[in-house]
Amino acid sequence: MDKKEIIALSLVKEINNKELLFYIENFESIKHIINSKIGKTFKEKFEKASLFDSNNEYLDKAELQLELADKNDSEIISIQDDKYPALLKNISDPPPILYCKGKLYDAENVSVSIVGTRKATNYGRLVVEKFVTQLVENRVIITSGLAYGIDSYAHDRTLQSNGTTYAVIASGIDKISTDRAKKLSNKIVEQGGCIISSYPFGVNALPPYFISRNRIISGISKATIVIESDAKGGSLWTAKFAVEQNRDLFAVPGSIFESKSKGTNTLIEKEMAIPALSVDQILKHIGFLQVTNNSTKKTLTFNNSEEERIFEYLSFSPKHIDEIANAVDMPIMNVQVNLLTLEFSSMVRQLPGNLFIRNID
Repeated sequence: MDKKEIIALSLVKEINNKELLFYIENFESIKHIINSKIGKTFKEKFEKASLFDSNNEYLDKAELQLELADKNDSEIISIQDDKYPALLKNISDPPPILYCKGKLYDAENVSVSIVGTRKATNYGRLVVEKFVTQLVENRVIITSGLAYGIDSYAHDRTLQSNGTTYAVIASGIDKISTDRAKKLSNKIVEQGGCIISSYPFGVNALPPYFISRNRIISGISKATIVIESDAKGGSLWTAKFAVEQNRDLFAVPGSIFESKSKGTNTLIEKEMAIPALSVDQILKHIGFLQVTNNSTKKTLTFNNSEEERIFEYLSFSPKHIDEIANAVDMPIMNVQVNLLTLEFSSMVRQLPGNLFIRNID
Protein backbone atom coordinates (compact mmCIF):
# COMPACT_ATOMS: atom_id res chain seq x y z
CA MET A 1 0.00 0.00 0.00
CA ASP A 2 1.21 3.51 -0.80
CA LYS A 3 2.74 5.25 2.20
CA LYS A 4 0.46 8.28 1.84
CA GLU A 5 -2.60 6.02 2.00
CA ILE A 6 -1.24 4.22 5.07
CA ILE A 7 -0.74 7.58 6.79
CA ALA A 8 -4.26 8.63 5.77
CA LEU A 9 -5.78 5.46 7.23
CA SER A 10 -3.74 5.88 10.42
CA LEU A 11 -5.30 9.31 10.93
CA VAL A 12 -8.87 7.95 10.85
CA LYS A 13 -9.86 7.52 14.49
CA GLU A 14 -12.38 4.79 13.62
CA ILE A 15 -9.56 2.51 12.43
CA ASN A 16 -7.68 0.82 15.24
CA ASN A 17 -4.12 -0.48 15.07
CA LYS A 18 -5.12 -4.12 14.46
CA GLU A 19 -7.45 -3.20 11.60
CA LEU A 20 -4.87 -0.99 9.94
CA LEU A 21 -2.24 -3.73 10.07
CA PHE A 22 -4.78 -6.10 8.45
CA TYR A 23 -5.45 -3.65 5.60
CA ILE A 24 -1.74 -3.05 5.00
CA GLU A 25 -0.97 -6.77 4.94
CA ASN A 26 -3.85 -7.80 2.68
CA PHE A 27 -4.57 -4.91 0.32
CA GLU A 28 -2.54 -2.95 -2.21
CA SER A 29 -4.56 0.26 -1.93
CA ILE A 30 -7.68 1.86 -0.51
CA LYS A 31 -9.34 1.23 -3.87
CA HIS A 32 -8.45 -2.45 -3.53
CA ILE A 33 -10.19 -2.53 -0.13
CA ILE A 34 -13.35 -0.97 -1.61
CA ASN A 35 -13.45 -3.50 -4.45
CA SER A 36 -12.97 -6.47 -2.13
CA LYS A 37 -15.57 -8.57 -0.30
CA ILE A 38 -15.34 -6.31 2.74
CA GLY A 39 -15.46 -3.16 0.63
CA LYS A 40 -19.15 -2.36 1.14
CA THR A 41 -19.00 -2.71 4.92
CA PHE A 42 -15.72 -0.83 5.02
CA LYS A 43 -17.04 2.03 2.88
CA GLU A 44 -20.26 2.35 4.89
CA LYS A 45 -18.29 2.49 8.12
CA PHE A 46 -16.18 5.42 6.92
CA GLU A 47 -18.59 7.17 4.59
CA LYS A 48 -18.86 10.15 6.90
CA ALA A 49 -15.10 10.63 6.67
CA SER A 50 -15.31 10.96 2.86
CA LEU A 51 -12.27 8.72 2.92
CA PHE A 52 -12.74 7.50 -0.62
CA ASP A 53 -13.09 10.79 -2.50
CA SER A 54 -10.16 11.73 -4.71
CA ASN A 55 -9.53 14.89 -2.69
CA ASN A 56 -10.64 13.73 0.72
CA GLU A 57 -9.75 15.25 4.07
CA TYR A 58 -7.54 12.38 5.24
CA LEU A 59 -5.35 12.25 2.16
CA ASP A 60 -4.88 16.01 2.56
CA LYS A 61 -3.93 15.46 6.19
CA ALA A 62 -1.49 12.75 5.14
CA GLU A 63 0.10 15.11 2.64
CA LEU A 64 0.43 17.69 5.41
CA GLN A 65 2.19 15.15 7.62
CA LEU A 66 4.69 14.46 4.84
CA GLU A 67 5.29 18.19 4.45
CA LEU A 68 5.78 18.60 8.22
CA ALA A 69 8.23 15.71 8.24
CA ASP A 70 10.29 17.46 5.60
CA LYS A 71 10.07 20.78 7.47
CA ASN A 72 11.24 19.13 10.71
CA ASP A 73 14.11 17.19 9.06
CA SER A 74 12.24 14.00 9.88
CA GLU A 75 11.03 10.91 8.08
CA ILE A 76 7.81 8.91 8.14
CA ILE A 77 8.45 5.18 7.98
CA SER A 78 5.74 2.60 7.37
CA ILE A 79 5.87 -1.01 8.49
CA GLN A 80 6.43 -1.94 4.83
CA ASP A 81 9.68 0.06 4.61
CA ASP A 82 13.08 -1.61 4.83
CA LYS A 83 14.11 0.95 7.45
CA TYR A 84 11.42 -0.21 9.85
CA PRO A 85 13.11 -1.89 12.89
CA ALA A 86 12.99 -5.67 12.45
CA LEU A 87 12.52 -6.47 16.15
CA LEU A 88 9.65 -4.01 16.48
CA LYS A 89 7.93 -5.46 13.42
CA ASN A 90 7.76 -8.82 15.18
CA ILE A 91 5.70 -7.76 18.22
CA SER A 92 1.96 -8.51 18.30
CA ASP A 93 0.86 -4.90 17.76
CA PRO A 94 3.63 -2.94 16.01
CA PRO A 95 2.87 0.69 15.16
CA PRO A 96 2.08 0.82 11.41
CA ILE A 97 3.72 4.23 11.13
CA LEU A 98 6.83 5.64 12.82
CA TYR A 99 7.75 9.31 12.80
CA CYS A 100 11.53 9.52 13.10
CA LYS A 101 14.05 12.31 13.43
CA GLY A 102 17.61 11.09 13.14
CA LYS A 103 19.05 7.73 12.14
CA LEU A 104 17.62 4.25 12.65
CA TYR A 105 20.18 1.46 12.48
CA ASP A 106 19.77 -2.01 10.98
CA ALA A 107 19.16 -5.23 12.89
CA GLU A 108 22.89 -5.92 13.33
CA ASN A 109 22.97 -3.08 15.87
CA VAL A 110 21.63 -4.28 19.22
CA SER A 111 19.40 -2.01 21.29
CA VAL A 112 18.91 -2.38 25.04
CA SER A 113 16.29 -0.27 26.78
CA ILE A 114 16.95 1.32 30.15
CA VAL A 115 13.95 2.63 32.08
CA GLY A 116 13.03 3.66 35.59
CA THR A 117 11.54 6.16 37.97
CA ARG A 118 11.41 9.91 37.38
CA LYS A 119 12.65 10.37 40.97
CA ALA A 120 15.95 8.56 40.69
CA THR A 121 18.13 7.98 43.75
CA ASN A 122 21.90 8.34 43.83
CA TYR A 123 22.07 4.55 43.65
CA GLY A 124 19.94 4.48 40.50
CA ARG A 125 22.02 7.15 38.79
CA LEU A 126 25.25 5.33 39.65
CA VAL A 127 23.91 2.06 38.24
CA VAL A 128 22.88 3.84 35.02
CA GLU A 129 26.32 5.40 34.75
CA LYS A 130 28.11 2.10 35.23
CA PHE A 131 25.83 0.06 32.97
CA VAL A 132 25.53 2.59 30.14
CA THR A 133 29.27 3.23 29.98
CA GLN A 134 30.04 -0.45 29.39
CA LEU A 135 27.04 -1.04 27.11
CA VAL A 136 28.29 1.78 24.88
CA GLU A 137 31.78 0.22 24.91
CA ASN A 138 30.11 -2.84 23.39
CA ARG A 139 28.39 -0.73 20.70
CA VAL A 140 24.91 -1.20 22.16
CA ILE A 141 22.24 1.39 21.33
CA ILE A 142 20.58 2.70 24.50
CA THR A 143 16.82 3.18 24.17
CA SER A 144 14.66 5.06 26.66
CA GLY A 145 11.72 7.45 26.89
CA LEU A 146 13.20 10.97 27.29
CA ALA A 147 11.33 11.41 30.59
CA TYR A 148 12.86 13.13 33.59
CA GLY A 149 14.90 10.86 35.88
CA ILE A 150 16.37 7.51 34.86
CA ASP A 151 15.35 7.91 31.20
CA SER A 152 17.09 11.25 30.68
CA TYR A 153 20.08 10.16 32.73
CA ALA A 154 20.47 7.11 30.46
CA HIS A 155 20.36 9.31 27.35
CA ASP A 156 22.79 11.83 28.87
CA ARG A 157 25.29 9.19 29.94
CA THR A 158 25.16 7.58 26.49
CA LEU A 159 26.00 10.90 24.86
CA GLN A 160 28.81 11.56 27.36
CA SER A 161 30.23 8.13 26.47
CA ASN A 162 30.02 8.95 22.72
CA GLY A 163 27.33 6.36 22.18
CA THR A 164 24.07 6.18 20.24
CA THR A 165 20.65 6.46 21.83
CA TYR A 166 17.01 6.24 20.75
CA ALA A 167 14.33 8.32 22.52
CA VAL A 168 10.77 7.04 22.10
CA ILE A 169 8.29 9.81 22.90
CA ALA A 170 4.55 10.03 23.60
CA SER A 171 3.82 13.06 21.43
CA GLY A 172 4.46 14.33 17.94
CA ILE A 173 8.14 15.06 17.26
CA ASP A 174 7.31 18.76 17.07
CA LYS A 175 5.51 18.72 20.43
CA ILE A 176 8.27 17.75 22.88
CA SER A 177 7.04 19.61 25.92
CA THR A 178 9.96 20.87 28.03
CA ASP A 179 13.06 22.89 27.15
CA ARG A 180 15.20 20.28 28.88
CA ALA A 181 13.76 17.49 26.74
CA LYS A 182 14.05 19.57 23.55
CA LYS A 183 17.73 20.28 24.16
CA LEU A 184 18.41 16.64 24.95
CA SER A 185 16.53 15.46 21.86
CA ASN A 186 18.60 17.79 19.67
CA LYS A 187 21.83 16.38 21.14
CA ILE A 188 20.60 12.83 20.53
CA VAL A 189 20.03 13.55 16.84
CA GLU A 190 23.29 15.49 16.46
CA GLN A 191 25.22 12.51 17.84
CA GLY A 192 23.70 10.01 15.44
CA GLY A 193 20.70 8.81 17.44
CA CYS A 194 17.00 9.04 16.75
CA ILE A 195 13.77 10.47 18.17
CA ILE A 196 10.92 8.03 17.51
CA SER A 197 7.17 8.47 17.82
CA SER A 198 4.06 6.68 16.65
CA TYR A 199 2.12 9.94 16.93
CA PRO A 200 1.69 12.45 14.08
CA PHE A 201 3.07 15.96 14.05
CA GLY A 202 0.95 18.35 16.08
CA VAL A 203 -0.14 15.79 18.70
CA ASN A 204 0.49 16.67 22.35
CA ALA A 205 1.33 13.97 24.89
CA LEU A 206 -1.54 12.54 26.95
CA PRO A 207 -1.31 10.03 29.86
CA PRO A 208 -2.50 6.98 27.84
CA TYR A 209 0.09 7.70 25.16
CA PHE A 210 2.97 7.05 27.59
CA ILE A 211 1.79 3.50 28.21
CA SER A 212 1.37 2.91 24.48
CA ARG A 213 4.86 4.20 23.66
CA ASN A 214 6.34 1.85 26.30
CA ARG A 215 5.57 -1.15 24.07
CA ILE A 216 7.80 0.47 21.44
CA ILE A 217 10.65 1.00 23.91
CA SER A 218 10.66 -2.70 24.79
CA GLY A 219 9.71 -3.86 21.29
CA ILE A 220 12.63 -2.18 19.56
CA SER A 221 15.10 -3.64 22.09
CA LYS A 222 16.63 -7.06 22.56
CA ALA A 223 16.45 -6.61 26.35
CA THR A 224 14.99 -4.19 28.88
CA ILE A 225 16.65 -3.16 32.16
CA VAL A 226 14.48 -1.61 34.88
CA ILE A 227 16.83 0.40 37.10
CA GLU A 228 14.45 1.67 39.79
CA SER A 229 10.68 1.69 40.18
CA ASP A 230 8.02 2.22 42.80
CA ALA A 231 5.58 -0.62 43.38
CA LYS A 232 3.28 0.92 40.73
CA GLY A 233 5.81 2.83 38.65
CA GLY A 234 5.21 3.58 34.97
CA SER A 235 8.32 1.68 33.92
CA LEU A 236 6.61 -1.52 35.07
CA TRP A 237 4.44 -1.19 31.95
CA THR A 238 7.60 -1.44 29.87
CA ALA A 239 8.57 -4.51 31.89
CA LYS A 240 5.13 -6.05 31.25
CA PHE A 241 5.41 -5.43 27.51
CA ALA A 242 8.92 -6.90 27.42
CA VAL A 243 7.65 -10.13 28.97
CA GLU A 244 4.68 -10.28 26.57
CA GLN A 245 7.02 -9.68 23.63
CA ASN A 246 9.27 -12.53 24.80
CA ARG A 247 12.21 -10.18 25.35
CA ASP A 248 14.78 -10.58 28.11
CA LEU A 249 13.87 -8.52 31.16
CA PHE A 250 16.37 -7.49 33.83
CA ALA A 251 15.77 -5.58 37.05
CA VAL A 252 18.35 -4.01 39.35
CA PRO A 253 17.95 -5.33 42.91
CA GLY A 254 17.80 -2.66 45.59
CA SER A 255 17.38 -2.06 49.29
CA ILE A 256 14.25 -3.47 50.89
CA PHE A 257 13.92 -0.15 52.70
CA GLU A 258 13.96 1.97 49.51
CA SER A 259 10.56 2.67 47.91
CA LYS A 260 12.19 3.18 44.51
CA SER A 261 13.36 -0.45 44.59
CA LYS A 262 10.01 -2.02 45.46
CA GLY A 263 9.02 -2.44 41.82
CA THR A 264 12.33 -3.96 40.70
CA ASN A 265 12.55 -6.25 43.73
CA THR A 266 9.01 -7.47 43.04
CA LEU A 267 9.86 -8.23 39.40
CA ILE A 268 12.75 -10.38 40.63
CA GLU A 269 10.67 -12.02 43.38
CA LYS A 270 7.96 -13.02 40.90
CA GLU A 271 10.65 -14.36 38.54
CA MET A 272 9.51 -11.99 35.80
CA ALA A 273 12.97 -10.42 35.65
CA ILE A 274 16.55 -11.60 35.96
CA PRO A 275 18.58 -9.73 38.61
CA ALA A 276 20.81 -7.26 36.75
CA LEU A 277 24.18 -7.65 38.45
CA SER A 278 26.61 -6.60 35.72
CA VAL A 279 26.81 -5.68 32.05
CA ASP A 280 28.92 -8.78 31.40
CA GLN A 281 26.09 -10.94 32.73
CA ILE A 282 23.43 -9.09 30.70
CA LEU A 283 25.29 -9.15 27.38
CA LYS A 284 26.31 -12.79 27.68
CA HIS A 285 22.69 -13.71 28.46
CA ILE A 286 21.42 -12.00 25.30
CA GLY A 287 23.99 -13.70 23.10
CA PHE A 288 27.20 -11.68 23.08
CA LEU A 289 30.11 -14.11 22.66
CA GLN A 290 32.67 -11.51 23.72
CA VAL A 291 32.14 -8.60 26.09
CA THR A 292 34.39 -5.56 26.19
CA ASN A 293 35.20 -4.06 29.58
CA ASN A 294 37.71 -1.23 29.45
CA SER A 295 37.39 -0.37 33.14
CA THR A 296 40.58 -1.59 34.75
CA LYS A 297 41.69 -1.37 38.33
CA LYS A 298 43.69 1.81 38.78
CA THR A 299 46.86 1.90 40.81
CA LEU A 300 45.93 3.94 43.86
CA THR A 301 48.48 6.50 44.92
CA PHE A 302 47.88 8.50 48.09
CA ASN A 303 49.70 11.64 49.19
CA ASN A 304 49.38 10.79 52.86
CA SER A 305 47.87 8.29 55.29
CA GLU A 306 44.83 10.52 55.93
CA GLU A 307 43.78 10.27 52.28
CA GLU A 308 44.14 6.50 52.42
CA ARG A 309 42.06 6.22 55.61
CA ILE A 310 39.26 8.31 54.09
CA PHE A 311 39.31 6.37 50.82
CA GLU A 312 39.24 3.01 52.60
CA TYR A 313 36.15 4.09 54.54
CA LEU A 314 34.29 5.26 51.44
CA SER A 315 32.27 2.91 49.24
CA PHE A 316 29.71 3.28 46.45
CA SER A 317 27.06 4.12 49.05
CA PRO A 318 27.08 7.88 49.68
CA LYS A 319 28.55 9.03 53.00
CA HIS A 320 28.02 12.47 54.53
CA ILE A 321 31.15 14.43 55.36
CA ASP A 322 30.26 14.49 59.08
CA GLU A 323 29.91 10.71 59.07
CA ILE A 324 33.29 10.39 57.35
CA ALA A 325 34.97 12.67 59.90
CA ASN A 326 33.54 10.66 62.80
CA ALA A 327 34.43 7.31 61.26
CA VAL A 328 38.07 8.15 60.54
CA ASP A 329 38.43 10.23 63.73
CA MET A 330 39.70 13.31 61.93
CA PRO A 331 38.95 17.06 62.19
CA ILE A 332 36.38 18.18 59.64
CA MET A 333 38.82 20.65 58.07
CA ASN A 334 41.35 17.88 57.43
CA VAL A 335 38.64 15.72 55.90
CA GLN A 336 37.56 18.54 53.56
CA VAL A 337 41.12 19.15 52.35
CA ASN A 338 41.82 15.45 51.76
CA LEU A 339 38.49 14.86 50.01
CA LEU A 340 39.26 17.75 47.67
CA THR A 341 42.64 16.22 46.82
CA LEU A 342 41.03 12.83 46.24
CA GLU A 343 38.50 14.47 43.92
CA PHE A 344 41.29 16.08 41.91
CA SER A 345 42.80 12.61 41.55
CA SER A 346 39.43 11.26 40.28
CA MET A 347 39.34 8.74 43.11
CA VAL A 348 36.36 10.26 44.93
CA ARG A 349 33.22 12.00 43.74
CA GLN A 350 31.06 14.52 45.57
CA LEU A 351 27.28 14.25 45.31
CA PRO A 352 24.70 16.89 46.28
CA GLY A 353 24.26 17.41 50.02
CA ASN A 354 27.93 17.00 51.06
CA LEU A 355 27.80 13.30 50.21
CA PHE A 356 30.84 11.42 48.90
CA ILE A 357 31.45 8.09 47.17
CA ARG A 358 34.30 6.31 45.49
CA ASN A 359 34.46 7.13 41.80
CA ILE A 360 33.05 4.27 39.74
CA ASP A 361 35.27 5.01 36.70
